[in-house]
Amino acid sequence: LVFVGTTSAANKITIPSSVKYRKKKYKVTAVGPYALSGNNKAVTLVIGKNVKSIGKNAFRNCSALTNINIKTKKLKASKVGAKAFKGSPVSNVKCPKSKKKAYRKFLVKKGISKAAKFY
Repeated sequence: LVFVGTTSAANKITIPSSVKYRKKKYKVTAVGPYALSGNNKAVTLVIGKNVKSIGKNAFRNCSALTNINIKTKKLKASKVGAKAFKGSPVSNVKCPKSKKKAYRKFLVKKGISKAAKFY
């Protein structure tokens, strides 16, 4: 299942690890391209534990986005799209301790500031 966006104007957006539809549970494994591109309300983003890929420009130019909480350990550099975080002023990235070094290395290439704090 792919997260493609939200109609909500909330300041905290959560990409769930799974959703229920007609009494069946489905894992959310991807964030689509341009999913929240240009969103100027979201301050905090939580990425669920089953997400394996993030599309190109997914969070590009989110002018208020400063905090990201990544719960998944399944992200790989090749599965995060070009410029996924470009133009977003992300300053804090919380991620699994075992993936901190790897995530910093490739997320900076995808648009997160080098000055961002990874913890």
